[in-house]
Formats: sequence, C-alpha cells, structure tokens
Amino acid sequence: MNYKKIIIRILVLLFSLTQPLFTLLVSSNSFNDNGKTEPFIIPAGYTFIIWGIIIVGSVLYGFLQILPSSYKESLYDEISIFSILTFIGFDLWLICAKEQLLALTVLIFIFMGTFLFVIYCKIIDNPQKEFKKRIVYGAFSLYFGWTTVAVFANIAAALSFYGLHVYNLTGVLWQFFILILATITSYKMFKGFHYPVLYFLTILWAFVGIFVNTLGLTSEMLLLNIVVILANIFLLITFIMGKLGGE
Repeated sequence: MNYKKIIIRILVLLFSLTQPLFTLLVSSNSFNDNGKTEPFIIPAGYTFIIWGIIIVGSVLYGFLQILPSSYKESLYDEISIFSILTFIGFDLWLICAKEQLLALTVLIFIFMGTFLFVIYCKIIDNPQKEFKKRIVYGAFSLYFGWTTVAVFANIAAALSFYGLHVYNLTGVLWQFFILILATITSYKMFKGFHYPVLYFLTILWAFVGIFVNTLGLTSEMLLLNIVVILANIFLLITFIMGKLGGE
C-alpha cells in the first residue's frame, strides 16, 4: 500500500473542505468596502452563486478521489497537488479580498488559473465514462471557466481600488481593454480545448453577468455597453461554429 499516495489524497479532501469553511468564516464582499464605484466589467452579484456549485463540486471530488475504488485511477494522483494548491489559493483569495489586498487577489487568481489549466488538460484527455469521473470533470470545468473570467474581474477591481476612475473616458478605455483581453482569452481557451460545453457555459454565465451589470449605464458609457453585447455575441457564435465544425 502506497502510504504517500493515501496521505496526499487525504490532504486533497481536507483542503477541499477548507473552501466552504473559509467561505463561512470570511466575508468576500470587500470590493464594495473601498467607497469607490465598482467596475462595470465585473459580473452582476447574482452570478457569484456559481461559487456554491464549484465548492460543492470540489468537496465531492475530494470524497470521490479517496474512495478505495479510486486508487487505481492515476488521474487523481496526477492532479492532486495542483488541486490542493487551487483550494489553498481560494482560501487565500478570500482572506486577501477581505483585507482589501487586491493586488494579491490578482496574483492568486493567476496562479489558480495556471493550476486549473494543468488540471483541465489532464482531465479533458481522460474518458469521462464513469459517474465519478463526470462529477470531477464537471466540477473542474466550472472552476476553470469561472477562474478564466475572474482573473480579469479581479484586475478591474484592483485598478479601481488603487485609483483609476470608472465613469470618465479613461475609465471606459481601461475597462474596454480588459474586457477585450477577457474575450480573446476565453476564445483562445474554447478553441484550444475544442469547445467544451460546460467550460463554455460557465464563461457565458460570467459574460452575461457582465452584460447585466452594464445595463442602465449613462450615455458616456454606451461604448462599454455595446462592447459587452458584442463580446457575448462573438463568444456565442464562435462556440456554435466551432461545435458545428466538428472541432
């Protein structure tokens, strides 16, 4: 019996459980505590309910990978360290957001995105025939998809927090630039992973949330509103064309 493997898998389970624990202990709404206007390219508040699904999926993965029948699956050993680092990153993000260390939240999400990229590459190359594998695939599809957009949302929140205006022309331009980067990154990920459905739906959930957050903006912000609409249309069309093209 490989005791090192057992210990690592126990750690995966334990750190998956720290996520709901830290969520309960730490308030993550600190972006609104700085007394400044929140950037409009952050998804609307209701979209963050997806964190609950992601966390539940992570905990299910933690329990599934520790079942005796799962020890024959090398996939769980290949992603174990990266999943632990991702879960730790989530906990640290909550703490830094609470303490308004927004520059650190950006770095944390970049690292989380890197770890999740590695995990997703390994998972997507494995057949998802078994029920438990489908759960793990689903959980990390949501986690990676949401993190893809969250990196840019945290950058926008940090720039606003550290002094960049949101409403003036400068505000329109820097939010426009970040939104374009988020759109291009999402498109590249779609194409690179051959347009996975769950990953796409998570990205779309975030982008529709950004659209909702830009509704009712002043005429000065009309450009940003238009770009958000075009970004949603572009991602939807490229996904559909990619699937129809058999990619």
